[in-house]
Amino acid sequence: MSVNVKKELDAFGKYIVKQSRTNLTKQKKNDRGNLYKSISYDLKVSKNSFELSFSMEYYGKFVDKGVRGVNSSTKA
Repeated sequence: MSVNVKKELDAFGKYIVKQSRTNLTKQKKNDRGNLYKSISYDLKVSKNSFELSFSMEYYGKFVDKGVRGVNSSTKA
């Protein structure tokens, strides 16, 4: 059973990373910079549990909320 759960969580992690990168490129018009490269997931498997976590550059949460920055010509 745990092999199936691990397989599904791994597939889910890859899906979320792919969707996050797709959303970023749509927002930032093909941005392939540090934020794009930093989006990742980590799956930790223990004897009685699974832990799935996602990470990205710190400023990614601001980009996700629509913050454009001080010198942006477009409004958030």
